[in-house]
Amino acid sequence: MTITEAIKKIKADAKANFVESVEAHINLQLDPKSQAIRTTINLPHGTGKKLNILVIANDYDPKLEKEFLDVTFGTDAILKDITSNKIKVSDINIVISTLATMPKLASVARTLGPAGLMPNPKSGTVIAPEKLQDTIKMFQKGKVEIRTQHDLPIIHTSIGKVTFEESQLVENFNALFESVKANRPPKTKMDWIKSVHVSTTMGKGVKVEV
Repeated sequence: MTITEAIKKIKADAKANFVESVEAHINLQLDPKSQAIRTTINLPHGTGKKLNILVIANDYDPKLEKEFLDVTFGTDAILKDITSNKIKVSDINIVISTLATMPKLASVARTLGPAGLMPNPKSGTVIAPEKLQDTIKMFQKGKVEIRTQHDLPIIHTSIGKVTFEESQLVENFNALFESVKANRPPKTKMDWIKSVHVSTTMGKGVKVEV
């Protein structure tokens, strides 16, 4: 199926009693260790998901707390709350830190790392303090991280909600797919993209011909 046909089908088949996400699953032929993909893109129409963002920075401007009331800000003193599980990683979508504060996060690397939340320059989550405002805005508007799984050459990411228009989901998918192709690791095979599927949260995957 074309991506347009696939999106039409999964939207028609969505029967859950909640608003399901639409997900893209890209299976690649590469070594997930030495040829991992990790980058970010701005989806044209966002994901439709409200993000829980945690900023850990000793040098953030306190004025940001008034501008972003739904973002949690803290200095490195907040790390003990992560260690004690007062702040649950399952409740966090993105952790952002600054260059000067990042070394302090080593103490929670074993907690944030397996959850895919450890800030990283490649994901745009380790930045200069003066870029915090723009970075938060971009993630809220639809900036997402694309990455292969730690031990598998597969990319899973949300491209929106079933309530999105078909054209919006198609445009989001195309932005994702073009970014994956643009970040093709060196020394990969000519047919390095094995398969592409889209699905809803509870639905079956539909193969997309690309």
